[in-house]
Amino acid sequence: MVEPAQKVSVTVPTRGRAEHVRECVASILACSGPPFEVIVVDQSDDSLTEEALAPLLSDKRLRYLRSETRGVCAARNQGIAASRGEILACTDDDCRVSPDWLERFCVAFERRPEAAVLCGRVAVPEELTRNGYAVSYPAEIGELTIASMRHGSFPLTANLALRRETVIRVGPFDEALGAGGPLRSGGEPDFLLRVLRCGLRIFDAPEAQVVHLGIRTGRARDKLMRKYVFGTGAAMAKHARLGDPWGVQLLGVYLRFFSGEALRNLRRTGWPRGIENAASLIAGAVFSLRFRVDAQSRLYRRR
Repeated sequence: MVEPAQKVSVTVPTRGRAEHVRECVASILACSGPPFEVIVVDQSDDSLTEEALAPLLSDKRLRYLRSETRGVCAARNQGIAASRGEILACTDDDCRVSPDWLERFCVAFERRPEAAVLCGRVAVPEELTRNGYAVSYPAEIGELTIASMRHGSFPLTANLALRRETVIRVGPFDEALGAGGPLRSGGEPDFLLRVLRCGLRIFDAPEAQVVHLGIRTGRARDKLMRKYVFGTGAAMAKHARLGDPWGVQLLGVYLRFFSGEALRNLRRTGWPRGIENAASLIAGAVFSLRFRVDAQSRLYRRR
């Protein structure tokens, strides 16, 4: 008997965060609405994640894949390749999804047949923001365009859903980018820019919400921000090298923003706080020159 196709496939990449991913998966399995599957792609160096998930593996909706790959984009691609759903949802292991998360995405796709990608709200609990920093996304702009990206709008794969045909047309996530990849970050803006370049449309879906618990404090917070900026520089430099004016524009916009922030701080306090972000953006763009770019796929390739 042929197993019916799942309506929604959720991919959760993870590495070395057994307790976090167990709670994340439990929140997904508690979702109401359409039939779905959850695919955990585990890049850990030990068996702790598999052991933590063992009590949940009796649920036939959950599939566990052990992977020798490294990087969140590689894990996401592996999960998508193994999936069977018509709608592909993404979240991270340090997130908890709302009970109606998948149902909200499905309804939003039905209401917006023109949508190739939907970007959900990523919220951080107020009590956690007092202690440190975690990236969030309010999902309040309506439609993501190149203009909104120029203003710094960055939806997150911590809460993203796309149609399977979107991946077929746009291609996979760039495995040189993203957390754990050699270029550290930038997987989201790169993928979304490629979606827009294909003439496809991206909309916010704030009703589909996840809570992000990945708080960083002190030096870890500053390091995380520099990593984000480094990867963004590498992502935009790729498109600039392909002759895409959008890549050139975005690289220039972000450089002016971070440089301007440092200059304002210098005038106000005598210290150019934030100059390290401008330096990280440039460093990411320069470091990315070590990788060649495949013009057809618009993906980085190692030399």
